[in-house]
Amino acid sequence: MGAIKSKVGEWASRFPEIKETGTQANPGVRLELAGVDVDSVIANANVNNNPGNRKALLKRLLAEEIGFQLNEDKLGSGELTLVWRGSNRVLEVVVGKIADRDDLGDHDLEPTDKSLWRLVISLPYHDGEFGSIEDANRMLELRGLHGERPRTVAWIPAHLSAARYQDFQRLVVISYALADPRRFETQYASHLNADNRARAKALLEGQLESLTRTIKAVLKQAYGLAEKKPTDVEIGHEEHFVSLRDVPALKPPVGQPLREAARHVADKVLASQFPAHPDLDPDRTGVAVRPADVRAVFTCVRAATEASDRRVEVPAKERVLMRNIAAPLRLGTQKEAYFELSLHWRDHFLRQAKDAGATGDLSVTQLTEWLDKPERMGLEPHVANLVIASYAEMDDRVWVRSGALLDPPPELAQIKSWDALRTQPLPDESVWEQAQQRYEEIFGEKAPTLRRGRIVSQFARQILGQARNYQPHATDLVRELEKHAGLLALDDVDDSGRLALARRSLALLDALLATDKGAANSNAAAKQTVTALATFDLGSAPAARYGVSIVQAQKVAAALAGAAWDMLRLASGYGPEGEAVLDTLRGVARVDQRTASLPDALDAARKAIVSVMERSRAAVHPPVPTPPKPKPDPGSVDLTTESSHPPVPDAPAKPAGRRSTRRSGGGRTTAAQAVAELHAELNELAATEPNATIEISWRVVED
Repeated sequence: MGAIKSKVGEWASRFPEIKETGTQANPGVRLELAGVDVDSVIANANVNNNPGNRKALLKRLLAEEIGFQLNEDKLGSGELTLVWRGSNRVLEVVVGKIADRDDLGDHDLEPTDKSLWRLVISLPYHDGEFGSIEDANRMLELRGLHGERPRTVAWIPAHLSAARYQDFQRLVVISYALADPRRFETQYASHLNADNRARAKALLEGQLESLTRTIKAVLKQAYGLAEKKPTDVEIGHEEHFVSLRDVPALKPPVGQPLREAARHVADKVLASQFPAHPDLDPDRTGVAVRPADVRAVFTCVRAATEASDRRVEVPAKERVLMRNIAAPLRLGTQKEAYFELSLHWRDHFLRQAKDAGATGDLSVTQLTEWLDKPERMGLEPHVANLVIASYAEMDDRVWVRSGALLDPPPELAQIKSWDALRTQPLPDESVWEQAQQRYEEIFGEKAPTLRRGRIVSQFARQILGQARNYQPHATDLVRELEKHAGLLALDDVDDSGRLALARRSLALLDALLATDKGAANSNAAAKQTVTALATFDLGSAPAARYGVSIVQAQKVAAALAGAAWDMLRLASGYGPEGEAVLDTLRGVARVDQRTASLPDALDAARKAIVSVMERSRAAVHPPVPTPPKPKPDPGSVDLTTESSHPPVPDAPAKPAGRRSTRRSGGGRTTAAQAVAELHAELNELAATEPNATIEISWRVVED
């Protein structure tokens, strides 16, 4: 059956009237007698059978079969993109006659990008004096030259037999004849009437399809992927690959299509270039590792470095990633549910640094070079960044850029080649614990627990943020307390008093801010900030009292700034009641805010002194009673009115609701007392009748 089908295919490629039908399992043949002179059309179009068109058609056929992208801007070159071991890779592809220096110069046999491989595919037919042997000899000649050899591999085919080469040329003619409908109508088939032109075109389209299948099948034989038949290709050529660099086991994968064969070649040459590259696609999905994948892996790796036993439970959806990416990269081992961290890269980089005599910061450029020792891995940048960032967590290092601390650390995609990793000095365990406790008691927020370089920097940033937030309010509080220290009788000697505690709180915040180096933060600055919080002398007052003083500084300072000091200064002039108001206020002002609220005491004192003033004024100026009207008797009623109803006295008016606020005032008093009394009376009037119109007058009475 196979021989018959092959023979029918051969006939169909030569005679347009013969059509292949059926399926692969049940083939058939059909004969169409159209009575159209197709050969005359082909003869007219034979002008297209030239070396340039033959090469162009072969390139298109190879591009379709191999799956590489033709770049028309570059003569004869293209790009084969593929996923190799989970990484995106590119091979440059050139199609031409290797032995013909006019077709492919020496520069055409070298990759444009020296880090890439170039696959040079020679032509499988004679277009002059050069054959497969001459192709191989030229590559061997280049291989023998001194100096660094380029990454170039040649794919040298056996040449087509005379019959198949004739089929190929016929395919070229038909392909170009049908490619331009206008020329087909006006030049190649112009001698035919409209009906015959249509029939000729249909016959040629059928033959084009049949010839294309035939030539593609023959190309597999020519390039060493199928058993060679003398009727199709020249026998004797078996060395199909010649590489200018040593590539082990580089042989055609017999039985594979051209697409898979090209990727087989890519696998061999890339494996020779990057022998240590891990297989990050063990399931052969053909999907490269994405930036989102490395972010997910890094999250799990970081969590493992922060765990006391260096293991962490991985969410179910991330376990395949950890097994396919983290494990091959030797970041750790993914068990059924847990990921166990490996310290391979910490030990590797420390060993490389020791061998290189490197001290201090380790740059990303340096670490990337060390990734390729002892053998090259050739990781993509985002995967290499994953390994380097994981090492930073393993060795507890912080990120710096141009000498300045990067806090927070950069995202994997934001890592620059000039970034570096620096050892972070850590505070002592006792200092760390003391700073944690004080932070929580003073600022009322949870402190981090792990004593690691990155977290120490994070904690220092939190401390400085709180200090910057509260320091202006603490400054205002000290200023207001000192401004009114005399009236409030504050004791600046008593360490437990409000004023002393406010000053110490401000000193604490200033001490913390003094450790802030800003953008030029040194590697010891974070440790200094944490240590400053832990070792600051709090005196006899516990941290919680400092916390209340600091956190409520804004509220207390605002209350002091808005208090009725003009009234309170007159309190002593109102005798024991006024002194009692001041004593109560002074008692609250002396103690710290945690013991008693000064804003509440100031408000209560204002109300109390107003009451004292009102009582004092009432005692000095008692109200003058209004004389009652005489009650009418029977003799006082006039009965001589025109009305028959004598006037009846009005019933006593019901007392109207009394106003609680005085609506008038006056009298003699001293100027000092008048200010306070008038202030209190007008405050109450404004509160109850804000729109009332009043009249104010006063004069000095000389005694």
